[in-house]
Amino acid sequence: MPKPLDTAASARLAALSAAPLDRWVALSNDESRLVAVGETFEEVAADAERAGEPDPLIIRVPEDWTPRIL
Repeated sequence: MPKPLDTAASARLAALSAAPLDRWVALSNDESRLVAVGETFEEVAADAERAGEPDPLIIRVPEDWTPRIL
């Protein structure tokens, strides 16, 4: 049986689920909130800094959440 998600993992999953597909996004340092969304890494980094997030997690959200084997 899968282990239930802890509070931090649940918050991270909720933030990523709310993120638009095929975009760069910045999550808060604790990964619980979406703080910026944009077309480029640079845009998202600047927006996160303006939002007062000193150390965001910046990632590229895939076009879809289909599992891939690389």
